[in-house]
Amino acid sequence: TIGYSSPLNYLIAGIIIMTVFQSALTNSTSIIEDIANGFMKEIIVSPSERWQISLGQISSAVVISVLQGLIVVIMGLFMGLKISVLQFIGMFLVMIAVGFTFSAIGLFLASLSKNSTTFQMITNVLLMPLTFLSGAYIPTNVMPKIVQPFVYINPLTYTTAIFRYITLK
Repeated sequence: TIGYSSPLNYLIAGIIIMTVFQSALTNSTSIIEDIANGFMKEIIVSPSERWQISLGQISSAVVISVLQGLIVVIMGLFMGLKISVLQFIGMFLVMIAVGFTFSAIGLFLASLSKNSTTFQMITNVLLMPLTFLSGAYIPTNVMPKIVQPFVYINPLTYTTAIFRYITLK
């Protein structure tokens, strides 16, 4: 029942976390461009370890996705979202965790796909069901019983619930 008394805040919280998720997952497109242009070969022969290169790519995607999430938070504040400093800190930490997790998944998918068309198809196949079955826009308890098993195995369901709990506490 969290947020049902204020449907707009319920929706804003879902939009914030989905912005971070989608941005983090799709920010790895630049890796594919680097591979296609031959720039990645130059990076790989540098004295840096591969895990450092990966961490740099993931970190940049986290920063971008969290900044995009913060822009949506600011817009939400103008739309009537009320949060305390502690809520903001909690929201920020969850956004970083979501950004890191899905940036790493995006990097993994980008390294497997090898071209941008395949990567975009894979991410779109993942984005739509994960987003709509997460409870970000529609409460999970009103979804049809046939999709409930998919709702419960969706990691974004729990991320969205935690984020919404912090935001709408």
